[in-house]
Amino acid sequence: VDGWSVFCSDLLEQMDPQVLDHYAKGASAAGSPTLAVLNADDDFLSFDLYEKGEAVAVFNSCPGAYAEAPSEEEMKPQLRGLDRFAALNAGCNPGALETTFLTPSYMAVDLHADLVRLLGLPDYSIGIGARYLARGECLVPLTDWALLD
Repeated sequence: VDGWSVFCSDLLEQMDPQVLDHYAKGASAAGSPTLAVLNADDDFLSFDLYEKGEAVAVFNSCPGAYAEAPSEEEMKPQLRGLDRFAALNAGCNPGALETTFLTPSYMAVDLHADLVRLLGLPDYSIGIGARYLARGECLVPLTDWALLD
């Protein structure tokens, strides 16, 4: 839809960053940039850009979320490759993008929505997942989605 593809899978619903990494590497290896987004129950957001099978820009709102005893540093948002994210949209203001990434106290879905709008991505990608598609809860009619098993 609108030149973008959104991949959803029951496997991705497990919220395993390694599974997401595997999908994103494979999708981007064909030559198209791939954004891998993980919204873990609205507690934290992982937003990574892959090109040619490699992560070239990475954001994690709470990298220590899965650590047993995370340090204070691990609980701070981490951002690498801001310029690569900004390059997704020629009209994107890198300063506004950085502020959005690093502003605390966002709900993950709200942060995702703000990033989508700044980067010029389609609104239908916000908060979508296999569970929502299966229940017909999406902004784009289900007939526009390519459903794969």
